[in-house]
Amino acid sequence: MARYLRENPHASDSAGGVRIWWLPLDLAITADELHEALTWMKQQGLIAETQAADGRVRI
Repeated sequence: MARYLRENPHASDSAGGVRIWWLPLDLAITADELHEALTWMKQQGLIAETQAADGRVRI
């Protein structure tokens, strides 16, 4: 995911989108594990969370 963000610095998506489109297909990760990883990345200042006009949260 870090590589994807380096290559696409303006990318944003929902957590579900990240899980489906950003991560390797063979990576077995649960929704809880992804949430934990995204929370850690936010705490470290690596990603920011925004709310889209439709109310969905994007990172």
